[in-house]
Amino acid sequence: MDWRIKFRINNDEIEAVIKYCQDWLQKYDTRKLDKISIVGSKSSTTGFWGKCCYPAKRNKKSGYNITCTVHEDTKFPHRRVQRRSPLYFKKNGVVCEGAEEQYVAMGHSDHWKLGEHWSVNGGETTWVRVYEYITYYSFDECIASIFGHEIGHFLSRTKQIKYPNTEIGIDKFEDDFLNEYRKWKSQQ
Repeated sequence: MDWRIKFRINNDEIEAVIKYCQDWLQKYDTRKLDKISIVGSKSSTTGFWGKCCYPAKRNKKSGYNITCTVHEDTKFPHRRVQRRSPLYFKKNGVVCEGAEEQYVAMGHSDHWKLGEHWSVNGGETTWVRVYEYITYYSFDECIASIFGHEIGHFLSRTKQIKYPNTEIGIDKFEDDFLNEYRKWKSQQ
């Protein structure tokens, strides 16, 4: 596996989080992982983003490739939304008790963002998308977070973790990875 790290800025926190990610990953089978790129960006988008590319079916020699990008001018603290499980009002025709009250409470909180309302099967199942605001306090936390997300896709797809390979499932893995990193960092 090839690690490609490229930032215009350089500091001890970046080196520490990269080493943490590399050491953490050693407990998993990475033979199908060809490349991990963790790079800084000066694009017009702030924050961080990434992708996990699965092997191409037509080329059996290619493996997984992960790219994690963090905007180098991100200001801290940085706030971003994270997907959460939807809030169901009704499932298969059964009303979900307490959902309306929870919806109202979340709507009055600056910790939550409520998204689109959805309905299927003639209104038998209805829900609203839910997002939680997460605050990042440093550049290395952004690296840890996006690395956790993208490596989560790889580990779930190769059945090495029990998180579902959905955006909501992998967002939960990302949260857990970031919390592990924060705990490790506080002990250094």
